[in-house]
Amino acid sequence: YLNVGGGLEITAFNEVAPPPTLTAVDLNPLLKPMTSTTYEIGAKGLFQKSGTGLFRSFSYSLAAYSIDIRNEIVPWDGGAWFLSAGRSRRYGAEGGMNIDVEGGFSIRTAFTYLDARYKHYSNELGDFSKNVVPGIPSVFWSSRIRYHHETGGYLELQLEHLGGYFADDANVLSVPSSTVVDGSIGFRFSLSQVSFHTFLGIDNITNRQFAASAFINPSGSPPNASFLEPGLPRNFFGG
Repeated sequence: YLNVGGGLEITAFNEVAPPPTLTAVDLNPLLKPMTSTTYEIGAKGLFQKSGTGLFRSFSYSLAAYSIDIRNEIVPWDGGAWFLSAGRSRRYGAEGGMNIDVEGGFSIRTAFTYLDARYKHYSNELGDFSKNVVPGIPSVFWSSRIRYHHETGGYLELQLEHLGGYFADDANVLSVPSSTVVDGSIGFRFSLSQVSFHTFLGIDNITNRQFAASAFINPSGSPPNASFLEPGLPRNFFGG
């Protein structure tokens, strides 16, 4: 398939509202609507079992795309203020695969690579043209293996990897990459006309320390800027 599309993002209220310290300013005058043009080419496929064999079904999706953005909305001072960058662009590729095999096993995996950079962007702090757009990881990878028994029970293990990225326009503050492993077990059954689903899970099985998110262009100057938000340690859930 081939797709060409456009997008428009109107500024949100928290983006046009000035910081509380500027009492004489009613609205942020530095923002414009953000527009984008996307070009994408890709392919999808599905193969299902026609006879005996290990695989029951196999599906895939592949895509490559380019996005050109004008007036990208950039947070500043930890999100207290927003401004419009000139232009930026993204080049990316994505792939996904689903496999169902005999015996109740299934595998799901997805991978994304994204190169996002400013094309034209400068202010009184410097020229950030050709810098990496902060807050956007270059790599994302997710895989899940699941076993489902015919009686209704299932066991699932999932791995998610997030590549490192920058937290500021100058590309000085870096957010480290992380890999988190989650797992769950559950059982589905019915009594009369009522269906039940019980489950128990563990997030961050290896109890890894990682950054769940980051403030973009935070307050303060490196290396004293505080910008990382920690992810949860090992935790349990059920229902």
